[in-house]
Amino acid sequence: MPHKRKINGQAFINDIRSGMTDTELMLKYKLSSRMLQSLFRTLLNTKAITPAEIYERTPFEDTTIDVNTLSYSLEGYTIQTTSIYDVTQPEKIGHVTAVTEREVRTEGITADFAETKTFILLSGKAAKIDPIFLKAKCRWCRRDEVTGDHVAMFEIVSIGQEHAGELKKLIRAFARQVH
Repeated sequence: MPHKRKINGQAFINDIRSGMTDTELMLKYKLSSRMLQSLFRTLLNTKAITPAEIYERTPFEDTTIDVNTLSYSLEGYTIQTTSIYDVTQPEKIGHVTAVTEREVRTEGITADFAETKTFILLSGKAAKIDPIFLKAKCRWCRRDEVTGDHVAMFEIVSIGQEHAGELKKLIRAFARQVH
């Protein structure tokens, strides 16, 4: 049985609240991106932190990398993450892996085919992107064969005018990450 490391939860929460970036948290606590997301979910499920606190601290800088390349090197990079959650289940946070004006691809969100959900996308204050509220219909959802995580594609079926403007900012932010 693998040995589980213990992390001082209060110290970790204090670091989140102090504004530490994903990279800084991963380096300080020797966490992978998957472990960091798992820790966030645990803290949210136990109500130790709120989704708003994740929104408040999520980083964004011009020196970003694609989250999928994290296993190679973290040094010198800040990771752009966009969290997504169903408003009916705010404790279950996933993340956006791709976005266009018509669709959102996610990891960590489950849905049945054709199920419509109301989502909030949070990119963090530093990204200068306000929370985005939208309704989207699941076009497919499956488990990734390698990671075991749920991956899904949702077609955007409804979004308000002000949120559409924020979505365009998010699309531009994702476009800057692609090398």
